[in-house]
Amino acid sequence: MKIEIWSDFACPFCYIGEKRLMKAIEELNLEDQIDIEFKSFQLDVNAKSHPDKDIHQLIAEKYNISYAQAKNSNADIVQMAKEIGLNYDFDSLKPGNTRMAHEAHKFASENGKDLEYAQWAFSTYFEKGNDLSKIENLEKLINVIGLDKEAFHKAIESGKYTGLVENDQSKAHEIGINSVPTFIIDGKYAITGAQNVNYFKMAIEQIRNGK
Repeated sequence: MKIEIWSDFACPFCYIGEKRLMKAIEELNLEDQIDIEFKSFQLDVNAKSHPDKDIHQLIAEKYNISYAQAKNSNADIVQMAKEIGLNYDFDSLKPGNTRMAHEAHKFASENGKDLEYAQWAFSTYFEKGNDLSKIENLEKLINVIGLDKEAFHKAIESGKYTGLVENDQSKAHEIGINSVPTFIIDGKYAITGAQNVNYFKMAIEQIRNGK
């Protein structure tokens, strides 16, 4: 069974959904029978860094709500993440454009580190407050997962992976994906949103049994 995960590294529900999916796979003892592949989907291809504003202010402005409301909403997400073992630190988040982070993922994937990179990218962004729009931070991440950061730097500068990220974005729209996370199983079945562990287990079992 193959599961494609369409996600953005700046999407809090994508990390939660991925963790819930992996927990479901673990509880079903199917780790060796399911192939996971991450696909690129930027929620905002024109996103920019805002060093003078925190995530609560950005959310308040985006949805025309108060700062307190935004902070309370984010606190709910932090609690949701905690329930699956993640320690989100929204006060330290540094939102920015994730294009380069997706290109870095393509580099990692080409070198056999697809899942490892994705998990580290999510963690370093949501739990450690690292800015994924800066190449120096991505180089450190590439180094952490055991890949050559100089080769990575050259690949990014050459634009080698730009087309691959754009292809993922185009493919997503072609098959009707307009929000993330979206999980495509065996190219036929779609699960949208950060569903709970039991939902993922039920869906995987039904598909495996041909129902």
